[in-house]
Amino acid sequence: MKTIAFHLISFYNEEKEYKIYIQQKKVSTFIFAGFIDGVLKTGLFLLGIKPVSITFPFLVVYRCVSLIAYVWLFLFKKKLNE
Repeated sequence: MKTIAFHLISFYNEEKEYKIYIQQKKVSTFIFAGFIDGVLKTGLFLLGIKPVSITFPFLVVYRCVSLIAYVWLFLFKKKLNE
């Protein structure tokens, strides 16, 4: 099951309308994080290393990157409107 949501950011500059669609895949992100976590745990186990869960750190990094992208788009929007 895959849930996809789009956020629309639109702004105007010099009588032109700019629209930026940001796709968020919340459910698929959790599935992807779980898959990566499973693959790494299996690989580490085969190497004789006690595996640790990376799902939470992966999601934290993913959200930080998303936040940076939102801030960059906000600043870009502000710069174009000036």
